[in-house]
Amino acid sequence: MANDELRFGDNDRLAALVASLLDADRLALLSVVEGLLDESARVVPELPTRDAAMGLVRPDRSAGGTGGMGSKLDAALLAAESGVTATIASGTEPGVLAGIVSGRAIGTTARPSIGSSARKRWLATALRPKGTLVVDDGAVRALRRGASLLPAGITDVLGRFGGGAAVAIVDRQHSEIGRGLTPYTSDEVTRIMGRRTEELPAILEAVYAEEVVHREDMHVPPYDDAPPDPARSEAEDE
Repeated sequence: MANDELRFGDNDRLAALVASLLDADRLALLSVVEGLLDESARVVPELPTRDAAMGLVRPDRSAGGTGGMGSKLDAALLAAESGVTATIASGTEPGVLAGIVSGRAIGTTARPSIGSSARKRWLATALRPKGTLVVDDGAVRALRRGASLLPAGITDVLGRFGGGAAVAIVDRQHSEIGRGLTPYTSDEVTRIMGRRTEELPAILEAVYAEEVVHREDMHVPPYDDAPPDPARSEAEDE
């Protein structure tokens, strides 16, 4: 196994993956600070939305890891999306693990959302993307409303992968929107990106599906609500 695979996502993310695979009830992510701090240096007891939480992250890193608080927040949110309650707390506080296990109010906690299916949990945690699909703003809105990803919403394909591979889906700024499985190869997606579904038979020798990533084969994590945009992308479901 390559070294980058061993380190992908850092120890915090690996801990979240293991907790999900073990169907653990709780995950403790210990740091040198008491938890996520707000602008007044007070501990945030419950994680807000991903964007709000990441907005509080300072650029420092922990001495023993490669990700600092940003890595721990990402891992805690990933664990919560997988059905595991995750707490970020100080590893220097006596009895911290016993306190977390007993449910005492310690540090910053991310709680699982309701209704996450086992398949969605697997898509969110167990897949290592083999490539990346860059999508337009309309596709981002559509995906967050629960739509499948159609070829018209894709603007770029990064990496090489075969049919059935896991892919990350990112916006124009390369922030990850979700991940899932695609029946198409990277070469096929490159040929059909930006095109309408009715054009696919004239482009491809075999059309496996109208969707590049079907909604049932995709996990899109929670996000901050944004004002609705009347413009609709061709990547949205008709």
